[in-house]
Amino acid sequence: MSRFGSGLLAFAILGVALGATSAKEPRMSTEKVLVEEVERLHQLFEAWFTGRSVDFDAVKDALAPDFELIAPSGMRHVRTPLLERLRAARGAWPEGARITVRAVRARRVGPNLHLVTYEEWHHPVGESPRGRLSSALFEWPREGAERPLWLHVHETWLPETSDAPE
Repeated sequence: MSRFGSGLLAFAILGVALGATSAKEPRMSTEKVLVEEVERLHQLFEAWFTGRSVDFDAVKDALAPDFELIAPSGMRHVRTPLLERLRAARGAWPEGARITVRAVRARRVGPNLHLVTYEEWHHPVGESPRGRLSSALFEWPREGAERPLWLHVHETWLPETSDAPE
């Protein structure tokens, strides 16, 4: 085997050892998967609340059966009543309202468990943005699943003096 050929073979073996699906297609890092999931779900929320989306299943499927949200007010919301309220809120925001997510950080806290913190900003039309600092617990990877599962979210208001994104 030529020196060039053995180098390619070593690269392919290294890629497989590091979790790549092939030498050309490396598997996404856990952190990248989690960051993209946080962004994806908030894009779905924005599309739902502004009435641009009619597909609620993607939101419903993201949340664990025993999912719990602790809102900035301190109120606890469990999955089924929360989903009912979210479903009823389709189109409640005017077109142009936005949700942005930034400062996403992930860390592993146990086998297949990851804690992700992020800032979530709501940009109502004609009003100043309002931010919250959120912590979300995810299960990932999961057998046969394409996406992480949201287990728990805890939100708290950011100070109004926080540096809001544009």
